[in-house]
Amino acid sequence: MIEFMKKKQHHILWTSLIIAICSIGLIFTKGLNLGLEFVGGIEIELTTDQAYQADQLKAALKMPIAVITPFGSDQQFLIKIPHHQSIDESLLQDNLLKNFQSENIKAEVTRMDIVGSEFSASIYDQAITAIVFALVAMTLYIAIRFEWRLGLSAILALMHDPLIVLGFFSFFQWTFDLPIVTGK
Repeated sequence: MIEFMKKKQHHILWTSLIIAICSIGLIFTKGLNLGLEFVGGIEIELTTDQAYQADQLKAALKMPIAVITPFGSDQQFLIKIPHHQSIDESLLQDNLLKNFQSENIKAEVTRMDIVGSEFSASIYDQAITAIVFALVAMTLYIAIRFEWRLGLSAILALMHDPLIVLGFFSFFQWTFDLPIVTGK
């Protein structure tokens, strides 16, 4: 073992254990910020003629459930609207542009994607199944291939790393979407 790690191995172990426990707590309390692929809704890419703050656009949009984030340059925005019964998807783009025009904001919709709730539930189930299957398959391989002490350490490390990453996603509320699950 590396000399400086011999002196600090207990500190490293306890730090890692505390971070893993905090990650589990964050996942269960704050949860993950699931992308539209998992919850269903509408995603609109919007380009404006000048730079605006996301708060200005949200006030002009007059839709409190919408989430507006800057995307790319300071004139591009991503609007995410979760699936809701009161939203007519066929009229949404026209209403969106009318609301912006009433506030003297010139905007153009460059992309609009609609994800249905049934499709998103199916994707969510398939993603969870894929993750569980991959973890079980790797655990079985490690259990067969290595002796139990080394295998147990490898399995704990295998579970530890994704748990820490999920904890960061929960803490910072980064969007957890399909490209993240596939490891893009």
